[in-house]
Amino acid sequence: MLIIVSTILYYLKLNSLYQKNFYQTPSGQTKVIPHFNPLKTQIKGLYDIVTNKIRGRDAFRRALEQLLVHSEIKESKLCQSSFFGMHMILTWNAEVARAILFCKDSELGKPEAFLKLQERLVGDSIFLAVGEKWKAHKTALSPAFKWDHIRSILPKFLSVVDELVSTLKSQVGSNPVELYPWMQKATLEAIASAGFGFEFGALREGSDRTAQIENYESLMKEFQNPIHLFERLDRLTGGYSKLEKLFSNFESFIAALISSKREMISKQSQNESWVPNDVLDYLLWANDHNGLTDQQIARNMNTFFIAGHETTAVSLANLLYFLSENPDIQKRARAEVLSLSGSNPPSYDELKQMDLIDRCIKETLRLRPPAPIVLRKADHDQQVHNLYVNKGALVGVHIYAIHKDPNYWEDPERFDPDRFLPEQSKNRPPYAWMPFSIGPRQCIGNNFALLEMRCFLARILQAFDIVPDPNSKETFCEYVGTGLQPPPKCTLLLKPL
Repeated sequence: MLIIVSTILYYLKLNSLYQKNFYQTPSGQTKVIPHFNPLKTQIKGLYDIVTNKIRGRDAFRRALEQLLVHSEIKESKLCQSSFFGMHMILTWNAEVARAILFCKDSELGKPEAFLKLQERLVGDSIFLAVGEKWKAHKTALSPAFKWDHIRSILPKFLSVVDELVSTLKSQVGSNPVELYPWMQKATLEAIASAGFGFEFGALREGSDRTAQIENYESLMKEFQNPIHLFERLDRLTGGYSKLEKLFSNFESFIAALISSKREMISKQSQNESWVPNDVLDYLLWANDHNGLTDQQIARNMNTFFIAGHETTAVSLANLLYFLSENPDIQKRARAEVLSLSGSNPPSYDELKQMDLIDRCIKETLRLRPPAPIVLRKADHDQQVHNLYVNKGALVGVHIYAIHKDPNYWEDPERFDPDRFLPEQSKNRPPYAWMPFSIGPRQCIGNNFALLEMRCFLARILQAFDIVPDPNSKETFCEYVGTGLQPPPKCTLLLKPL
């Protein structure tokens, strides 16, 4: 009896919360933001987490399809739901999304960390900081991501991708290869070299691999275990202690990098020859001039470790799989690279002229956005565009749904880089494509990532013809893992040119 009464009271509480959020229809009518049955939403959400249905093949696509069976949700491009104390409003209307993402932090700010783990990893970094703290982080980091500086790190990207190509030729040969793990290693080395001024040896195999790299890869794999969403259960099963050990080792690794870089800077500064040259340099310079603490520096390094290589690795891997399935587009892209650079490493100016390469990257980021949903939190009751949201609500922009909306994109599941040609883009809303978000909180490293992807793709196309593996154990699809990545055991063939 107590369970029944508690369930009814909980349902009434949720329903009351839902009634506090409204939207205005195009005809001017004010309506409650549409939603599914609150209790069913809670039960289904918990079931999906426990059974790990939030991950795997086409998990994100299925979730969107389940939303769109509700006619009002589909028409309004808007829904609300609650999950154990977290109330969220989602929209995939490009104009409403623009209004949300251009709001000030004092209106719609970044939500605080959901878990202790997230707080420990990226809390008090540019990713989660708000207000004046966020401005201090951005001031410290902005010089590292200006085009003049990014242009100067192209040789480091070229060095890494050339090592990748050489390693693939010598170790893979004509055998099928799962490309995503190789992209992870290469982009990790790229962020180490171009972002922090160190060589990690991430592309080394066997006994040449360092303990720090193996620990980091284990940590990233462990993050994907949904048991860590439930701290008490996590502690009981022993998962928490395993994660704690991996994370402590990673924190020690980051601290050692900071200490080593400080020592290098100190020696160079004695000769008055030192100027900031990478992301870590600028963070340490800010530590001396703008008051960033060592913890803030470490949290920013954590942010760029993950955002600076995992998302780029996912995007590059997906792009190469898309090109394998579209040989005509791959052939055109390679011809563009060869016409501008021949077999030589491309220069910065040559990369800028590679329009089809750029469109291939854009189309991949449309189909597999690195941040499928971006969240803000309502600091007070307020109106944003046609929404009236209650204080404390999470307001999310469903970038994945915007990128798949047939009202913005014809045949949205098809890989078609030419949809970004000027004549095909002129009638499309300008904010129908936002893989790095938009507004003042847009990803600060987007230009870094784009140059890295252009460089990697150009050199790989110069070296290999990329073809599907007819004997692959998995077919290429959208797979929810670290990001929207190719599925494990999905292999390709690389034919040297």
